[in-house]
Amino acid sequence: MNDHAQLYTIEGFTAAIIMLVTAYLVLSTTTVFTPGDVHITDMQLEQTGNDALAMMDTPDSFNVTEIRPNTTALSFMIQQNLSDSFGEKFYSSLNNRSGSSLPSSLPDNIQFNATVWYRDATLLPPQNPVQSYHFNQSAMMTGRENSIRVTRLVIVNNTPINNPVLTNPIPLDQRVQAVLVEVILWRG
Repeated sequence: MNDHAQLYTIEGFTAAIIMLVTAYLVLSTTTVFTPGDVHITDMQLEQTGNDALAMMDTPDSFNVTEIRPNTTALSFMIQQNLSDSFGEKFYSSLNNRSGSSLPSSLPDNIQFNATVWYRDATLLPPQNPVQSYHFNQSAMMTGRENSIRVTRLVIVNNTPINNPVLTNPIPLDQRVQAVLVEVILWRG
């Protein structure tokens, strides 16, 4: 027996320890993106869109002597076909940030495409009575964006008494009806 075998054993143990430490560092610094985490950003985007629509569809005041609450900003914009006003208010609501941890000079970059769906009572089957029209958009979709959809039912009082003069004609019937506002959201 001689001392040469002892030197080879120490080198082997040292090499094994170095390989184990390297493997641990590589595995611990790698972020594993599991399919369960994919939906979190979509849920945050969906909640932001739902909150913006809900905020626009909440009346500024409520009069208890009336049967129904005052008209909301969203229903008024649809009733008067004020798509530009909708676009400005909705876009600013989507991309508004608050808090001291985020610099206010860096707004969020959420884009949208809004459509109004309604029922045309004058159309009978076999024609489709459910119709839609484009309401507003902040940017054109290319088709490669990861987008989500938010919707809200809005009561529109488009009766001749409530809306005698239409500044921008809309295809809605002159009656009280529920319309569906559908908004596609994506980060641009």
